[in-house]
Amino acid sequence: YPMFLAVYDGDYDKLLLKTGRQVAKSTTIACFMLADSIGQSHFKTYYVSPSQEQTRKFSHTRIAKIMSYSPDVRKNFLGPESIDNVYLRLLRNGSEMAFTYALDDPDRARGYSADRCAFDEIQDILYEPVVPVIEECMSNSQHGARSVYCGTPKTMENTIEFLWSLSSQTEWCVRCEGCGKSTFIDSQKALGLRGPECLSCHKPLNVRKGRWVDMKADAPIKGFHIP
Repeated sequence: YPMFLAVYDGDYDKLLLKTGRQVAKSTTIACFMLADSIGQSHFKTYYVSPSQEQTRKFSHTRIAKIMSYSPDVRKNFLGPESIDNVYLRLLRNGSEMAFTYALDDPDRARGYSADRCAFDEIQDILYEPVVPVIEECMSNSQHGARSVYCGTPKTMENTIEFLWSLSSQTEWCVRCEGCGKSTFIDSQKALGLRGPECLSCHKPLNVRKGRWVDMKADAPIKGFHIP
C-alpha cells in the first residue's frame, strides 16, 4: 500500500505506528526485525508484547513463517549452528532476535542487550514502569539505539496515545478530486455509505492518492496514523 512506503523507506530513531486492526503492523515489525538481522551481522533485536501468548503467536506466525518460506533466508541464514526456538532466533551471521513479554513489570525483560526494541500492542503496556526500563538494554548499542512502537488504541488514555502526543502526528491527507480540499481520516465523519469521502463536498476519496503530512514539527518520535 502506498502509505507504507514512507514507513519502510524512512530512517527514524523512534517510530510509532498508531493503526486500526488488520493493517499489517505486526507484519511490518517482523519485516523490520528480519531486515535488520539479515542486513547487519551480529545485530540484536528485542521484541516485547503485553502477554506470553501474543509473543508466542508473533514468533510462530510472523518471524518463523517468513524464515521458513523464504528460500533465500533459509539457504543463506539458517543452518546447523543457528538457534530457532520461540523466544530466541539466532542466524548464521550472528544476528539475534529475542522475544519476551511485559505488561506492568519489566523484570522479565532485564539483562538483555539489543540494538532495536520493537514494542507490539503498545497500548496495553504501561509506559513508565516498562518502556524506558526495557529501552535501557540499547544503551551500549554500536548500531544506534532504535525503537518501534505499534498498536491500536482502545481508549483515549493509554500508552499509545501518550506516545502519539509526543510524536509528529503524521496523517495521510487525501486531496478531493471534486472541490480540491484535503481530508484525513481520524473519525467516522469521513466515512460515507460507499467508503471514505470528502468532509466538504462528500465526494468519494481515492485514498491511494494521499500524502503524509506532519501535524507537529520537531517531534522526537515519528508517528504515523494508519486508520
